[in-house]
Amino acid sequence: MDIPDSRQSESRLISDVTGANAIHLRKTEHMASLSVSMCMTANPEVVRPSDSLLVVKRMFEQQRFHHHIPVVDGGELVGIISLYDFIIAMRGASLDDTEPVYTNRTAGEIMSRDVITCEPHTPLPDAVRIMLDHTINALPVVKGRTLEGIITSRDVLRSWLDTAG
Repeated sequence: MDIPDSRQSESRLISDVTGANAIHLRKTEHMASLSVSMCMTANPEVVRPSDSLLVVKRMFEQQRFHHHIPVVDGGELVGIISLYDFIIAMRGASLDDTEPVYTNRTAGEIMSRDVITCEPHTPLPDAVRIMLDHTINALPVVKGRTLEGIITSRDVLRSWLDTAG
């Protein structure tokens, strides 16, 4: 039986939409099954509270990591420095390493102390909800107070793209 062209097109469209929904559902189910440990950056670069802002500046300049630097003391997470925290601390200083602010201030002075964290087994959707609820782009991942990694909005997007594969 021949279906008129408009009905064939409609039939094809319904089939395409149904297939797209099935793919979307599989991606959503896969993302929901991921834990933070599967998407995070393990063993991120860190600073100590006593490190100068020059150390922090050089880390940001290397751009090999997320724009959040965990601050660790004695193996325990004690704070985090965002690029925004660093820019505020510069107080209009140039990027010249000889600026006094880079040697006169420490990571411990500018870090955010009330750090919102998650654990490695946290489901990825829960971590995303925490980031959205607190308007943050990074969550240090800890076991107790020991830093295991960091997950950022970029890590979440990369994981989503990987499932699109």
